[in-house]
Amino acid sequence: MITPLEGYGLPLGSKKRPISGERFMLLGDAAYLIDPFTGEGIGNAIYCGVYAADQAAAALQSADFSAANLAAYDERVYRALWPELQLSHRLQKLVKYPRLFNMLMKAATRNKQLQELVSCMFYEMDIRKKLAQPSFYFKLLLNR
Repeated sequence: MITPLEGYGLPLGSKKRPISGERFMLLGDAAYLIDPFTGEGIGNAIYCGVYAADQAAAALQSADFSAANLAAYDERVYRALWPELQLSHRLQKLVKYPRLFNMLMKAATRNKQLQELVSCMFYEMDIRKKLAQPSFYFKLLLNR
């Protein structure tokens, strides 16, 4: 080897960070919005794109590109995505408990409703909100 190996981990959405500032807004991976459990980030990036476009239009109309004005983008992104990212972060931590994690995954494979939800979770915000509720997983464990 000529040089040492270098790399960078995925920027997971496990804590809130500023994602806008003076004359900029970060989206998707750049905004640390990768789902900590699934590794999915495209859906979050798409939502951010919509929110950033709305905020950019408002900034153009008011000719105000200040960090204070663009902070509305951060608030909108985190209001929409943060509950799901928090839950995914908790699920990621479940991997440390293989028995519990395996029990949850086995229950999930037997649950037709969950299978349909997971297949739609990348593009339907209402389903993503449902998946962010702890009561959903409790019902899953009880197979209801």
